[in-house]
Amino acid sequence: MAISAIQSSDLIQYSSTGKPAPSANNQEAGRVELRQSSYTTQISGYGLIRAALDRLQSAASDLAGPAAFSTHVAASSNPSVVNAHLTSSNVSGSFDVEVLKLAKAQTLTTASLASSNTLIGSGEQTTLSVQFGVSSGTNFTADDAREAETVNINTRNNNLYGIAATVNAADVGVIAAVIFDGNSYKLQFSAEESGEKNSFTLTAAGDDVLERYLTYTPENTSQAVTRTVTAQDAEIKVNSVTVAASSNTVTNAADGVTLALRSVGSAQVVVGENAENVIAQKVNNFLNAFNELQAQLKQSSAGDVSIPPVVRNLNTRVNEALEEANSNAGAFGGLAGIGIRPDAAGNLKLDASTFQTALGANRDAVAKIFTNDGTGFADLFVAVAHELSKAASHEVSRLSAFARDAQARQAGSSSGISLEVANGFDQQYSQLSGLVQSVNKTDQTLNGLLLQGEAAQSSQSSLLNRLNSLANLATP
Repeated sequence: MAISAIQSSDLIQYSSTGKPAPSANNQEAGRVELRQSSYTTQISGYGLIRAALDRLQSAASDLAGPAAFSTHVAASSNPSVVNAHLTSSNVSGSFDVEVLKLAKAQTLTTASLASSNTLIGSGEQTTLSVQFGVSSGTNFTADDAREAETVNINTRNNNLYGIAATVNAADVGVIAAVIFDGNSYKLQFSAEESGEKNSFTLTAAGDDVLERYLTYTPENTSQAVTRTVTAQDAEIKVNSVTVAASSNTVTNAADGVTLALRSVGSAQVVVGENAENVIAQKVNNFLNAFNELQAQLKQSSAGDVSIPPVVRNLNTRVNEALEEANSNAGAFGGLAGIGIRPDAAGNLKLDASTFQTALGANRDAVAKIFTNDGTGFADLFVAVAHELSKAASHEVSRLSAFARDAQARQAGSSSGISLEVANGFDQQYSQLSGLVQSVNKTDQTLNGLLLQGEAAQSSQSSLLNRLNSLANLATP
């Protein structure tokens, strides 16, 4: 599904007052409907990119860290309940794991409003405070070690989308989103971190209407905000010993083993030999996920660029990581030396025989190509895919918001579309296209890197030649 930026010619023409020119009114409804349809396409395509990024992150995680290429590996009998990986090579045996409860993050939801654009209150300066602590029934105990985080609400942001955007930009430990249930709009606040100690209250001070609409404490049952998800710790049994954790990634249950909880149920985790063919399969999974992401991006076209900060910094982060990797001497002469080559279509393919031969000859050297204190091939993409996936999620949320605005505008198109909303459309399209363009540029850098493994030694005078030496970091 193609993703492209909206062109300036697609925007409704505006007069100097910011209102539609008189001749535009008759065309407005059709144009808004077209824009809304286009946003739906954009969101769908962006969702596919995010899904591909998530799969790449998962596959890269299997190759990152010191235990990925160790002589032993942890395997779960039921990965849908729990997955496991080693953080130490000095682990052996088996563990019976029973997942009793999954960790959850607290979620609060406000009362419904008929429109997302409804102004809440007079616009009087209002401070919204977020205080973290522990909830137990109707009681709340503030965490004195964590100061309350605050955001300001006034005439510029006193509607649902304005409040959500302000909270998210302030990075106060909660994520805000506007929810549409098909009939009305609500504001939802979710803690970024799960666990009982990450319960939170909301306190609005200033405008009376905002105070009533946004304030939440667990003992007040008459308020406009309700707790729709209660913060909860994970609870598991490992060999019959009960363990609690604030996250569904449990590191304190067994030394040298990290458990990733997926659902309630039982599984056996067994630590056994990490055979060369098993590692080869993980590498193949990683390459397949990488190829899948590139295929998805190639269905998208880049337009005008207004790149979000996390995406704008992508190439800088890649270059820094690759230059650090370049400081290590290499023995294989490139990824081709361990059996990784691009095919005619540019997809990365693994020659399992060549890879296993290299792995048998020097496992540590091969491991450093993929995981080396954050600078290896897999290390890099765990971080990059995670950050880009988060950026994609935020963009999908914001695109959805603009799509709903377009729908609302379509219903009342006779009143015209504001210049602010139209500019918002264009900005979101540009950010979306910027993400696609930036990741495609990274793809070009990495494919150049692969080809270098089969090329003759060249001058090191250019930055590109230095970047093309990722595979040379392996030292026997």
